[in-house]
Amino acid sequence: MRHTLIACFLMALTSSVFATGNPPHLTIQALGAVMSRAVLTYPLREKIYQSKLAISRVTNNSNDSTCSNCNVGSGSFTNDMKGNGFTTALTYGFNNHWGASLLAGYTSITGTRTLSLRDDNGALLVPIPARMGTTDHVNGADGKGHGFVATVSAVWDHWDGDEFRFPLYLGAGVMSIKEEADATNFGIKRTADVFSPAILVGMAPSMNMWKFRAVAFFMIVAALDPGKGTIEDYRLGTKTEIPLVGGLDSAFPIAGVELTYQPLGIGLSYSPDITSEGAKSVALKWSAEWGGK
Repeated sequence: MRHTLIACFLMALTSSVFATGNPPHLTIQALGAVMSRAVLTYPLREKIYQSKLAISRVTNNSNDSTCSNCNVGSGSFTNDMKGNGFTTALTYGFNNHWGASLLAGYTSITGTRTLSLRDDNGALLVPIPARMGTTDHVNGADGKGHGFVATVSAVWDHWDGDEFRFPLYLGAGVMSIKEEADATNFGIKRTADVFSPAILVGMAPSMNMWKFRAVAFFMIVAALDPGKGTIEDYRLGTKTEIPLVGGLDSAFPIAGVELTYQPLGIGLSYSPDITSEGAKSVALKWSAEWGGK
């Protein structure tokens, strides 16, 4: 099982590169941060429930690559998106090694971003309107997106006891995303609408540090169905359907750390930008254990 998870991690890391952050990628990144908040704070224990609530602040500030046909600035792809997320999770320990986890999360982001007329491989998706000249990427477009995810995961931990633990996660569920980039000065809008089965794989080693519980986590999330995309020219009244990326090509890795003050169950979680795509998040969370014989 461990070898299978590692293989999935490596495959997804090689495919999760979104140079321009085309819809729905920024919301997938934000949802990934929301999903990562559901990792276990405390060790799996037989017949014990763990509940968890987290409120996240998510940001995407990227300046990814150069572009010879962008409309403003230095010609680089830029995103400046911010928003909030919410996570609730419930885990039940069948014994000290096996458990099941339910997760539900939501996120919403807004800001400015690049609108691209090209796909992730650089191919032109629609003819460039005459009024845009040679411009095929518009910086400073209005951006917004929101998404919901619900999953159920199997949790397995080879270790035992109340000190060091190393749970592994394998889960599936559903993901719903709507995201758009709207360049009003050119009358062009690019959208993505995804309702898809979702998968996650992850690991979250943890240990006690005095009265605190420290967790380091790594997770990969993906929407299996690409969904529907459009590029709309609302000055001419035309709308063109475009392909979106799904499966492992949509996978996004999330890593971070969490520190919880155990007497109160209150803690902080932080996910840095590990892919150089500008996606970061910080969260305030609360965890509790209950149940038992």
